[in-house]
Amino acid sequence: MSTRRVLVVIDGSNLYFSLRQMVGRTISLTTFDYAAFVARVVGCEPQLKVYCVGEILLNAKNPAENKSYDAQRRFFAHIQSPSQNFELKLGYLLKTKTGFQEKGVDTLITMELLIGAYENTYDEVYLFSADSDFVPVIKKVRALGKAVVYVCFPESRSQALLFSCSRYVFVKHAWLFIGACLKK
Repeated sequence: MSTRRVLVVIDGSNLYFSLRQMVGRTISLTTFDYAAFVARVVGCEPQLKVYCVGEILLNAKNPAENKSYDAQRRFFAHIQSPSQNFELKLGYLLKTKTGFQEKGVDTLITMELLIGAYENTYDEVYLFSADSDFVPVIKKVRALGKAVVYVCFPESRSQALLFSCSRYVFVKHAWLFIGACLKK
């Protein structure tokens, strides 16, 4: 009997906003049970779970922005805690005139997909992202014999990813997947 070698790669901002849109309220980043949610979607406990997100940096010129920094640090502690057990990979947030833009996260996700495929560390990867920029990477990973499962949500699904991946999991009944993962 063979064991499934499963990698889960999460685009953190994409997942947060997809969950928030489905639930209709803000998800508490420090109490949501990401591990339970992922296990329900995947159907097993993955060997490796990677969460990629842009990092907020301290701002000495504007201490009001540091409240977000402190909240993100609490989230980082939660996602890496033994109960969640995610490997955290950090991009950064670039300040623009209209807010912040996440940078480097897609590159981190691409690296996880490709390195794992070339080093044969997984058989199947679950991709939690709606970014169609990953289509060329997905094609290469599949050509290397790996299955790519696209985890998609109703309001943010990508037709390009639906057609490029080996299969998909459509998270359409929010409470079926999310309800048990919310802590009151």
